[in-house]
Amino acid sequence: MAHGGLSLATGVAIVHGLGAFGIGTAGLKWPNDVLVDGAKLAGILIDVVGESTGPCAVIVGVGINVAMPQGAAVEIDQDWVDLCTLTGREQVSRNRLAAVVLDRLVAAIVAFEHSGLQPFLEDWRRHDLVRDRQVSLQLPNEVIRGRARGIDAGGALLVDTATGRRRFASGEVSLRIAP
Repeated sequence: MAHGGLSLATGVAIVHGLGAFGIGTAGLKWPNDVLVDGAKLAGILIDVVGESTGPCAVIVGVGINVAMPQGAAVEIDQDWVDLCTLTGREQVSRNRLAAVVLDRLVAAIVAFEHSGLQPFLEDWRRHDLVRDRQVSLQLPNEVIRGRARGIDAGGALLVDTATGRRRFASGEVSLRIAP
């Protein structure tokens, strides 16, 4: 299974799972964040283990803020929100959340394995919080500024810069939405 775009398909599955859990306002920030009203609710990490020309395994990690202590905000460099705050509950069932999200995630991984990113593109674009926004991308040796123009069929971010449209794959790219 090629893994390019898997974080995007995973993001769509997480948004659907959160919707089934009662959070209907979640959106996606390329390549691996789930936001609600500009605050991070969840993140995705994809790791590939194995040989570049041989068999490999893909590990999908998903972190969802369930009940963050207010003191944690001091150590976090971006706005965040948790499910307890969004739902107005003192407690959220982690088991129920895991069941709902995993149900969507397993189905998404199976679909991705068979068809790649294509079946997820429309949903991704519907939930894309970055498209048409001013952004800055921090690469290892430079900062790129421009206007995000969505993703291409392979899941790369398209950004119109002063020197023209550029395509960015995930990896060593950190994306920030301009205020």
